[in-house]
Amino acid sequence: MIKDKIKVLNNNSLFLELYCLILCIIAVVCWKYSFLAGMITIVSIAAISLLIFNDFKYMIPCVLYFMFSNNDGFEATTIPVSLVVCTGVFFLVLIIYLIRNKIHLSKVKSAFGIALLGISCALPYFWHNIIPNGKEGLYVMYFAWFLYFVLYVLFASSLNKDSFKMLVYAFEYMAILLALECVLKVYVLHKENPTENILNFWYYLGWGLCNEAGIMMCVGLPFIFINMLKNNKIANIIIGNIKLLIICIGMFVTGSRGTFLFGYIEFLLLYLLYMIKTPNKKNSFVGLGFIAVLIIIIAQISVGIPKLIKDIRNYLFFNDLNDNGRKELWMDAINMWKKNPMHIMFGGGLVSEFYTVMSFHGMAEVFKVYHSTFFETLACFGIVGVLFLVIHLIEKYRQLLKLDRPTAGLILISYIMVGLYGMIDNTYSMYYYMVSLILIMATLDNYEKCQFLEKC
Repeated sequence: MIKDKIKVLNNNSLFLELYCLILCIIAVVCWKYSFLAGMITIVSIAAISLLIFNDFKYMIPCVLYFMFSNNDGFEATTIPVSLVVCTGVFFLVLIIYLIRNKIHLSKVKSAFGIALLGISCALPYFWHNIIPNGKEGLYVMYFAWFLYFVLYVLFASSLNKDSFKMLVYAFEYMAILLALECVLKVYVLHKENPTENILNFWYYLGWGLCNEAGIMMCVGLPFIFINMLKNNKIANIIIGNIKLLIICIGMFVTGSRGTFLFGYIEFLLLYLLYMIKTPNKKNSFVGLGFIAVLIIIIAQISVGIPKLIKDIRNYLFFNDLNDNGRKELWMDAINMWKKNPMHIMFGGGLVSEFYTVMSFHGMAEVFKVYHSTFFETLACFGIVGVLFLVIHLIEKYRQLLKLDRPTAGLILISYIMVGLYGMIDNTYSMYYYMVSLILIMATLDNYEKCQFLEKC
């Protein structure tokens, strides 16, 4: 009897969305007031869900929201005991789950490129180990891609064919979570500096910077359109458009020019494809009209439409449109790559060089990130690493062939736009992007074609 009820819940779209919504609320509230409480709560929910449902798809939102609930962070040597104990209990539950269900390696189909990059990531340790005393925790960077590979194998081998529905909801609410974090942060900054153009604020969210939140909102965008496409009832379309509005506001207050360029172009392309492919165009136009009215009302109430237009114009056309040091970083990447034959072939590792920079915690010595997928890969992993990245990208895009065309088209647009964004900013090798990508790819490894989301 209880098993039957659990099975019904496990396949109920409303329950799955509610599960992600509750986790999202916990994450954003605890991000604002107590990230430690949020992390412990999310880990506890993950363990309980795994015990009750015996289904790994419940780990997708837990991993995402755990990652983005961090508003400050702590050193490896100062991790709270309560979090260590809670995480230890979770891993015990995970071991029990894996013993009961076994690891099905035959389900892992797109991990070859990631495995090769794991090798590229580790090799530079033998000829370019520059990690100083006091920063021993950075040695984990030599195993970063290996850890991504392990995470990929764990999820791809454990998820079931019905996990796609959970992926859609999880990434919808991930984007909403990040939008709310940005809005809350800007609200505080605006109260402190009421005369400042909100687009000039540059801020740290704890897990990453505001422009990185913009990147991850771009990753989550297509999943809202997938949901609206699969369930084209008017109520779902209106709710979907409200979600899009929240995310668009979040993208706006990042103040990131990259998000303005790539994010809003992605949004327009996704909406265009959605309007072409939706079987219920009447409801879609109603939803579009509803969102347009809401945008006008919110813009007028919040700052006033004339002032908003003036702020956007000043930000885009009258501010100093510099490259924020990108060219210098890319030249540094080329110089690192050309350092010697070993660097040319295999790179210098993710920790290639240190420099002193002003951070949100004051002046700090940090390892250099080259703000470009290509230059980062070239400097850190060399020519061989670039070739391995190409193999990974082939696997990544090939997965889309198993999807129905509208769904594949929506995810393809996101992949391309985020990929272009990654040519001038941080995506690949950044943990927040890599973990999210792995969850998507692992789910697609187990995807089965279906016509409507409710039947997935």
